[in-house]
Amino acid sequence: VADPERLSEQARELVENAMKMDSTLSDWGTAFIFPRIIHGGALPVKNYTTNLFPEAEKFGGEWLRTHFKATPTTCWACRIAHCRETEVTEGPYTGFVGDEPEYEGLAAMASVIGQTDPGAAVMLGNMVDWLGFDINESGYLIGWIMECYEKGYLKKEDLDGIEMKWGDAEATLAMLKKIAARDGCGDLFAEG
Repeated sequence: VADPERLSEQARELVENAMKMDSTLSDWGTAFIFPRIIHGGALPVKNYTTNLFPEAEKFGGEWLRTHFKATPTTCWACRIAHCRETEVTEGPYTGFVGDEPEYEGLAAMASVIGQTDPGAAVMLGNMVDWLGFDINESGYLIGWIMECYEKGYLKKEDLDGIEMKWGDAEATLAMLKKIAARDGCGDLFAEG
């Protein structure tokens, strides 16, 4: 950087202006956009085979932060404070604690794979991170596998006995673990 002091000052001004304009991001995180873009047909749903996802409201930041326990955290060097540690407080993943997924992570582990449980999206988003995967690519790979399974291009025996039905969080987790370990069919899918 040619002029670090000037860059630092410009960055400070940018953040201050952003925070004055709108508190949506700090209040509700990047997930605030989830229920908004469904109305324009821009939410990726079931590997782009549809744009209908009636459960979209449950994946918005306002819903997540008022239904789950959300503790403020921050990402490195970010002053907007839009991140939260989330404890799932309802549904089958009650008690799971991890980072609240950003919009992309929620889409990847919810609408892209036809998965409708916000708690499962929190769990899956964190598992993808812990396994060292890219969240977007993971969602689209799982969505592709689910679409191929639905259309009969992939059979249960091709998937080491896992039924990759739309929205199945446990099947998604099992497949992600197989891919991470390059175990069985996971060895092929680890190639992308």
